[in-house]
Amino acid sequence: MVSALLLLVAGFLIPHTYTSVPLTGVAFNFGGAFFNGFLSLLLFYTSLKYITAGKANIVRALGPLIVIVYSYYFFPITINAQIICGALLLILATTIVTVKQAQVNE
Repeated sequence: MVSALLLLVAGFLIPHTYTSVPLTGVAFNFGGAFFNGFLSLLLFYTSLKYITAGKANIVRALGPLIVIVYSYYFFPITINAQIICGALLLILATTIVTVKQAQVNE
């Protein structure tokens, strides 16, 4: 939320900030700053009313895997060994936490 507000304030206070930038680009940037920070945290804390914090954090930890998938299609990134290794480590860590949590609940 703070980054979205800073972007908006900079546009109004600094002259000719967005003159050479298309308005749609500024709108998408502002929307991304808003939805990435504020809305994701709001939905995360709302989910805590319905599920435990452990399960919510497991789901939240898998977010970078989703980012890898759609970044491949929208941005010119290459999937290299580091990205694959990081994704496997993330899946492994999430699996370990899930199994340990299931063992504690038994």
